[in-house]
Amino acid sequence: MLYYLTILPKQINSTCYLFYFSLSLLLSFSLKAQDFNHYETLRSSGQIPAELLQLTSQKYEEERQKIAVETNPLDRKDQERFLLKTNFMIDELLLSGSVLYNDVLGNYVNKVADQVLKEAPLLRKKLRFYIVKSPHTNAFATANGIVLINMGLLAQLENEAQLAYILSHEISHYVEEHGMERYEQNLKIDKNASSVSRTQSVEQRFLAKAKYSKEIELEADLSGLFYFAKTDYSYKEIITTFDVLLYAHLPFDNIPFDESFLEKEHFVFPKAFILDSIAKVEIDENYDDEYSSHPNVFKRKEKITAELKKNADQFKGTQKFIVSEAEFLKVQKIARYEIAQLYLSNLQYETAIYHLFLLMQSDPDSRYLNITLLKSLYAIAKYANRDLYDYTEVREDLAESEVDKVNYIFEGMNGEEILLLSLLHAWDMKAKFPQDEEVAIIYDDLIKEFVAFYEPSLADYATAPKPSKPKNKPTQTADETTTEPEKEKSEAEVNLDDLAKYALVDLLKDDSFVEQFKKEETAYRNAKPSNKKRKLASKNEEKNIKKAVIVNPGFYVINNRKKDPIRFLKTENKRLDLIQGINQNADLLNLDVSVLSNMNLKTNDMDVLNDLSFLNTWFSERLNHKNIEIHTYDKAKVTALKEKYGTTNFVWIGAASLRNRGKISQDLLLLSTIIGFIPFIYNKITHAHDTYFFALVFNIETQEVKLRSVERINTNANKNVMNAFVYDILNQISHIKLD
Repeated sequence: MLYYLTILPKQINSTCYLFYFSLSLLLSFSLKAQDFNHYETLRSSGQIPAELLQLTSQKYEEERQKIAVETNPLDRKDQERFLLKTNFMIDELLLSGSVLYNDVLGNYVNKVADQVLKEAPLLRKKLRFYIVKSPHTNAFATANGIVLINMGLLAQLENEAQLAYILSHEISHYVEEHGMERYEQNLKIDKNASSVSRTQSVEQRFLAKAKYSKEIELEADLSGLFYFAKTDYSYKEIITTFDVLLYAHLPFDNIPFDESFLEKEHFVFPKAFILDSIAKVEIDENYDDEYSSHPNVFKRKEKITAELKKNADQFKGTQKFIVSEAEFLKVQKIARYEIAQLYLSNLQYETAIYHLFLLMQSDPDSRYLNITLLKSLYAIAKYANRDLYDYTEVREDLAESEVDKVNYIFEGMNGEEILLLSLLHAWDMKAKFPQDEEVAIIYDDLIKEFVAFYEPSLADYATAPKPSKPKNKPTQTADETTTEPEKEKSEAEVNLDDLAKYALVDLLKDDSFVEQFKKEETAYRNAKPSNKKRKLASKNEEKNIKKAVIVNPGFYVINNRKKDPIRFLKTENKRLDLIQGINQNADLLNLDVSVLSNMNLKTNDMDVLNDLSFLNTWFSERLNHKNIEIHTYDKAKVTALKEKYGTTNFVWIGAASLRNRGKISQDLLLLSTIIGFIPFIYNKITHAHDTYFFALVFNIETQEVKLRSVERINTNANKNVMNAFVYDILNQISHIKLD
């Protein structure tokens, strides 16, 4: 439901950090003139907003000075903590590459905001509206006047009036200072629990905070009506907005999934793989919201309806669209296109497939949609080949979403069948887009996988179509005692065997496929000796890396003995020191290094922010795949980065300084998950102060890991220690052999 960033509990716990830092790994691009058959993902454009060019510490200091002089010392301290936390968290998000600037979606949302605030020009100047590349149906406001709208929300909304009401709701959070209000209330709950009522459980405190949060949400629902009433938007659409939110966990449409969307002429799913029906989706509006931060939809509708009746004379609007219905529909479609890629990046392959099925009802020839479908099938095949495919088990009697039908199909197939299905799609795509590099890479890799994992003989696969069944059933003779269920089971088993057997009928007629298969088969059989020979032959021709790109060097200072474990100001200073150390040591080693960082952006550096956005997503997805090389990245963007920076060697460097009490903290475990080095820190921390240094060097074109380094020292990371680490890592990079 509607979620706002700054209204956080006193303790910003690991779950909160995971949510916000995970957001920082999403892509951010802005729009060119869109041709949906040749769609390109959004990029930010224009100049970087001034607020992104200022350090968090500077913004915090400016806002700290605004705290009233008469504020008592204890309240002042609480307010300062709130300002520091929220400024740091907001900047982490704004600079992550997951927020769009000067894009077509954001421009449209700002036009709607202009309508909502047309009679409040001073307030309008204080607010900024941006788009977050997230598939979740959320919106949230910050204490410093930023309203963020997720793409998932734009994909679900039905009209402009609904968007106008959501903006009104979020504007109310800002005007009423709900962020600070909730923060202070949570402090009181925690203080009472520790001093007045020591027996109060964690659950009781959680419920108390949730109760107060629900009160704030209802207040924003009602006070948002004040702004909405001053527009010409239809007040009837306020209630329908909550209906949209109620079903927001489902896809944007519920068209029955047709399995033929995935099938090929000689690869038809047996009936055993098909989920015949989906239960009618019925959600109780008056669901139990005791543990929720938001009241249930029934209560919200009830309050809104009563207020609308009470002040009926104030609500005269009838328009669903004021800015432009055509522009709304275009924005909605773009958001839905973007979400397809987000599902792919988030490894939500079955959801992506159904989402693509919906979109391809109107755009079946879109290269973007077709390649995203192929990548989804290809990724599932890669995981299935390694017995790592974690499909969602579907109970026929509980299925409520058409996505469950997709899950059910893949649940029925084995690894070979999934691979062959993917290969058939790749083969078709290769014919449809013969010059497409991404398709060629996936097609080639699938053939390699087929050979390596199943060691097949083409003679085992049929070269002619499967004979059609006779229309009349043959007279039963030999097995008169066979029951109907047994017959059905037997027929299903035959169908399952046939699925792989007849899959290659068309491919075996293609000389280029047969030739490539035999080539890969020979290479696989001779893999070890040929690799060794090739290595020896090229030994004298190898050259060392002379150029590399360092991607957003990160540093976190965590003191687990404090109530607020992340030391925000020290974290910022350490990041600046790390960047300085990289530049200085690169010069000493005569290594050509480009440091891409969101810490030192200039007004015209939007291309840097876009590059960081893509690289963050590339890195995140690569780490999620662990040791599986899956080529689902955008080949064109990788090629552009290679040409722009003159290298394929991209380096992720980070550090975490932890003050602890003899055990691994949740914060460090979380941090390592974010940075991607969780496999390397299972060892128990035994010192009060530890610093971890991480480094990964990738060839972003081949996805190969060129260097992996994790070091731990039992002390604080002062400048000398940091410089020693940086020098050592850069020195190792300079000795890496070029491919």
